[in-house]
Amino acid sequence: MEYRDAALSLTRIGISLSSENKLDKIFALIVDEIIEFAGCDGCSLFIVQDNPSRLIFQASRTLSMEKAGLPPKFKAFPVKLSQSSIAGNTALTGEIINIPDCYEISKTVSYKHNRDYDLQSGYRTVSLLSIPIRYQDGPILGVIQLINMLDNRGEVVAFPEELQPLIYAIAGQAAVAIRNAQLQNIQAESSFIFNSLLLALCAYSFFLAILQRYQGNSMMPTLITAGFSGIFLVISILVIWKTKLPLNFFGITWNNTKKSLLESGLATIIVIVILTLAKMWAVKYWGPFQGTPVVDWSLWGMSYYTYILIAPIQEFVSRGVLQSSLERSLNSGKYGSIVAIIISSCVFGSFHIFYSLGLAILTVISGFLWGFLFSRQKNIIGISLSHFIIGNYIALLGFWALLLKI
Repeated sequence: MEYRDAALSLTRIGISLSSENKLDKIFALIVDEIIEFAGCDGCSLFIVQDNPSRLIFQASRTLSMEKAGLPPKFKAFPVKLSQSSIAGNTALTGEIINIPDCYEISKTVSYKHNRDYDLQSGYRTVSLLSIPIRYQDGPILGVIQLINMLDNRGEVVAFPEELQPLIYAIAGQAAVAIRNAQLQNIQAESSFIFNSLLLALCAYSFFLAILQRYQGNSMMPTLITAGFSGIFLVISILVIWKTKLPLNFFGITWNNTKKSLLESGLATIIVIVILTLAKMWAVKYWGPFQGTPVVDWSLWGMSYYTYILIAPIQEFVSRGVLQSSLERSLNSGKYGSIVAIIISSCVFGSFHIFYSLGLAILTVISGFLWGFLFSRQKNIIGISLSHFIIGNYIALLGFWALLLKI
C-alpha cells in the first residue's frame, strides 16, 4: 500500500470512528474497517475489563465463513486474562505479536494458540497479528487480532512487518473512540444518578412530613422503608436500562461468587463474635440488658423472613448501582473506590434517619464494611447474605430496639 493511500485510509477510518458514539457499533466498525484496510480474512476484538480482570471477546468477523453461508451468531463472552493466550499476552504486556503460523509456535514463548475455535468451526487459523489498543500513553483498553492475511491470489500468508505500525495507528484511533464512548456512558450514568438522588431527596422530605403526621402508627416506618426500597429499585433498573451496561457491572453475576461468599462469610463471623461478646458484657454489667438472654429468639417473627428479600434489594441499590456508578464516574483508582464507598454509605444511611440517628449511623458503618467487600468482589451475593444475617442478629440481640431510642 502506498503512503498516500494509507494516509487517506487512516483519515477515513478516523472520521468513521469519531462519528459513532455507541460502543457496540464502534466494536463492529473497528473489525470491518481493519479487515478492509489490511486485506485479511478475519478480525477479532477483545476489551479489557477490571474487577474481575479479564478480556471480553467483544466482536468478530470472518469473510470466508460469510461467503460459505456460515456467518456465526456472535455473542460477547469473557475470556481469561492470561499471558498463556495470545490476546491475553498482548493485553498484559502491550507487545505486538506477529505469528506466521499458529500451528508452529515456538515452545520458548509463554503463549500458545487456542485451537478450540478451529476444531469447533472447521476453520484453520494460520497467520495472526495481535495489536494492543492503547489509549495515548495510558492503559491498554483491548486487543485487535487480525487473522489469516491474504495475498493477491487469496492464499494465506504471513502479515508483513510494514503493516504493523499502520494497524497500531488504527488501534490508537479505536482507543480514542472507545474511550470517548465509555466517558459518554459514564457521564450519562452519573447525570441520571444525580438527578434521581435529587428526586429521592424530595420524596424523602414528603415522607418525613407524613411520618410526623402519623407518629402513632407503628406501621408507618415499615411502609416508608418499603416505599423507598421500591423507589430506589425502580431507579436502579432505569440506570441499567439507560446505560446499556451488562448486569455484571452492577454486581449481578456469578463471577467471584466463591470469593464473595468466603470473604463475606469471614467478615460476618467476626462481626457476630464481636456483637455476641458485647451483648454478654451488657447482660452482666449494663442495666437495660441485665437479666436478659444473650439471644432472644422470642423476637423472631415474619419481618425476619422478609429481610431475605429486603437485604439483597438494598445491597443491589446501594452497592451494586450507586457505589459502582460512583466508582466509574470518579475513575481514580483505589481512592475513587474509597470515596465511592463513603458517599454511597452516607447517602444510604441518611435515608434511615426517620427511624433514628443511631440506626442511620449503624447503616453508614456497616455500609463501609459491605462497600469494601463489594469493591473487592464486584458481586452482591455474599454481602447480601451478610446483610441478612447481621441485620437479623442485631435485632435478636436486642440492639435494634436500643438503636431506635438513640
